[in-house]
Amino acid sequence: MDAVCTVLYADIVDSTRWCERLGATAAAKLWLRHDRESRTLARRCQATEVGRSDGFLLVLPTPASALEFACAYHALLNRLHEGLQARIGLHCGEGRLRANSPEDTALGATRFELEGLVLPMVARVLSAAGPGQTLLTRALADALGSDAQACLSHGHWRLKGIAEPLELLEALHPLAPRVPPADSAKAHRVVRLGTDWVARADLPHNLPAERDTDRKSTRLNSSHLVISYAVF
Repeated sequence: MDAVCTVLYADIVDSTRWCERLGATAAAKLWLRHDRESRTLARRCQATEVGRSDGFLLVLPTPASALEFACAYHALLNRLHEGLQARIGLHCGEGRLRANSPEDTALGATRFELEGLVLPMVARVLSAAGPGQTLLTRALADALGSDAQACLSHGHWRLKGIAEPLELLEALHPLAPRVPPADSAKAHRVVRLGTDWVARADLPHNLPAERDTDRKSTRLNSSHLVISYAVF
């Protein structure tokens, strides 16, 4: 049965260039240390690992634990090597964890697979994030309740493959860029004009509706609280 899942998707920025820059031996040592310390952090946050490539795909028990991991993960990367960064997307929605058989795990499969719409949704949120940035959906922000970290809204975005625009917020931590992501082929910012959504880049800069929308979209919710920032 599907249930509401809190999902975090992290991706190392320019991992191939890091391998080229460091060389095979040094890069292998860096990624080994990265994996060990990231999994230690995941255990602390009670996360379930469901994927690993240039980062991690995790299912976490609560929205607050997802934010805890995200903030601590940025700090971890900064400590591992100056300039090392990741993009992170967070979302909560209906999904299902399916356990793989022992035979499949022996062949290299993860213990669990994530199924449901929550997976492509969090992947699209990740695709919009910039280096060092954690983006989350309004659904995740609302689910945080009184445990919420201060979040900065970057307005509504049209994400490739998603029917309706989504409001994206940035989780604020000491290393957060605190700027709207750049438009791309997979994500671009939109504003509502009447009943229509219009690409922000297509609007004249002196259009009053644009200024009003931006002002509303960047307003902070005074009920948000700042959670502790983990330093390793």
